Amino acid sequence: MLATPNISGWGGYGYDKKVLSCMTDRTQSQEFGFFYIFCYVSVPCLCILICYIKIFVFVRKYSGKVKMNGTNHKRNIQLAKSLFASFITYFICWIPFGLVYLIDSKDILPPEAMVITIVLAHLNSMANPIYFAHYSSSFKKAYQQVLNLIFPCFFPRPIDLSSSTTSTIQRKAHTDLK
Repeated sequence: MLATPNISGWGGYGYDKKVLSCMTDRTQSQEFGFFYIFCYVSVPCLCILICYIKIFVFVRKYSGKVKMNGTNHKRNIQLAKSLFASFITYFICWIPFGLVYLIDSKDILPPEAMVITIVLAHLNSMANPIYFAHYSSSFKKAYQQVLNLIFPCFFPRPIDLSSSTTSTIQRKAHTDLK
């Protein structure tokens, strides 16, 4: 449905020399630019905000009512906070693109303005795993395991000295390394 204006001739797709990529033609119609930013940036931001607020209210309301220990309640609150942080990042990353898209309908801005805002918009996706790792210990442990598998020389596994099978020589060698 959102591509219908482009197909009908109101907007259009084309090669944008500023970003060296095919995308919607921001220079064809400023009215289409407003439609594009409203539909592709503003409406998703509003929907995400409403959903995250509902999730946060739900977690806050039912975490206390459902028999749950303090750790689970705290974990749910942390998850809701990470989702909200994800929304804020989405908003911060995409709004500059929307503004530059609208301002540059006459193709007056330098190419760097469009490139920087597009890169910033796409960085949004990179921020989400960071939030989840920060707010969730299980995500953090999973990331550490993945990094251990990919880069074993940079992230060595800790030696378990509590194991009964560990020999005295291994314990001494580990102590000497400290």
